[in-house]
Amino acid sequence: MDLILKLIISIDNLDLRKTIIKWLYENDLIKKLLFIFKTNCLPQRHINAAQLICDIIKTTREHQSLLQDKVDSDLLLDSLESYD
Repeated sequence: MDLILKLIISIDNLDLRKTIIKWLYENDLIKKLLFIFKTNCLPQRHINAAQLICDIIKTTREHQSLLQDKVDSDLLLDSLESYD
């Protein structure tokens, strides 16, 4: 969880950040995180998945508000918002 969050928020280079987010999106990170809630696993896994989802939303929104017009939409956030 910490590694994924570091990959998303600690990269200052916009092109590299976009590439990492695209890679995470293509590897179905959001679907895999949400699938954890459908499984009967340890509560700590649910807590970690929920925390990572919240952190993705928070940091993506902060990043978008700082850069405003300079940033494209975020694939991970779009995936979360459109998930059925």
